[in-house]
Amino acid sequence: MCGVSCLLGVIAASPGRSIRCTYRSAGLFAVLANLPDIDFIAGYLLASNAHAFHQGATHTLIFAAAAGLLVGCLWGRPYGLWPASVVFIATILSHDVIDMLTGPAPGFNRSPGLALFWPFDTTVISAPVTIFPGINHLTIEEFVRWHNVVAVAHEIVVFMPVIALLYVWGRNRGSRTTRAG
Repeated sequence: MCGVSCLLGVIAASPGRSIRCTYRSAGLFAVLANLPDIDFIAGYLLASNAHAFHQGATHTLIFAAAAGLLVGCLWGRPYGLWPASVVFIATILSHDVIDMLTGPAPGFNRSPGLALFWPFDTTVISAPVTIFPGINHLTIEEFVRWHNVVAVAHEIVVFMPVIALLYVWGRNRGSRTTRAG
């Protein structure tokens, strides 16, 4: 949902209205917003443990920059390499922001945090509050428990107003541009 929020934010903020919300663009932004969790696949394939590398190198600024630039080179040319890359980098980093606001329970609970500046600095940066309850995914039994249904519902409740506002803002901005142009 954060990826779609990023896409709608870009659409609403784009003066030329050259970016549209299609299944393809929504899919791209959803994949980008979840890209740091590719470490689950790496852990499973390389260490037979999906959590072996979780919230490590793929949850850093350097990963977001490299991946965002690569995606910008592959798909950003119609919009300009640098503007597209910045949007893609920000969308990938949105995952880290959400992870930093995720913890055992919403409220004034410090999040576990991330080493965002790895490999240059291994200091873990955490938020003083959590907005999202964490998803339990150590085992398949944990993954299919009621806790995760509630956690997903919590994300929907948080993001749906954001998505609705961005959608309305983008539509209103587009209709003003169309009438004026």
